[in-house]
Amino acid sequence: MIVSWSMVTLGTLFYQSKYMFLTDYFLALGIISFLFYPAYQRWHDKKHYAKFIVDNYKYRFGQTTHVEFAESAIECTDITGESNINLTGIENITETGGYFDPKLITGETLIIPESKLDAVSELRMELKQICSRFKIDFIEDLQWKWK
Repeated sequence: MIVSWSMVTLGTLFYQSKYMFLTDYFLALGIISFLFYPAYQRWHDKKHYAKFIVDNYKYRFGQTTHVEFAESAIECTDITGESNINLTGIENITETGGYFDPKLITGETLIIPESKLDAVSELRMELKQICSRFKIDFIEDLQWKWK
């Protein structure tokens, strides 16, 4: 956006100085960057984050994680070890059509794919009970899609 406005500003300054070739040049560049830069930025961000995920989580792809909901914690066991997440540390739980996403107050999210579960409705009921017991928001956003 800054690039687009800079080009238009330069075009305006050249217009005031009566340099019509440079006026047309910078106004055209401003309009082109205004139209196409958002698409380029989305493509660049998608490529950047995909590379980041592959670089940082390449050994976790295809690995099974065992998640168990205890009385006061979520217990996770995977190839790296065990971890416990206190239920009081959950900010909200979102259901997005294909996933359950408990979001922690630290900003991290545990992604639980529904396609890998045996009993989706039982987990949904368990999560709703946890939400009501600990006064956590349960957000149903079943129409959510990746942008």
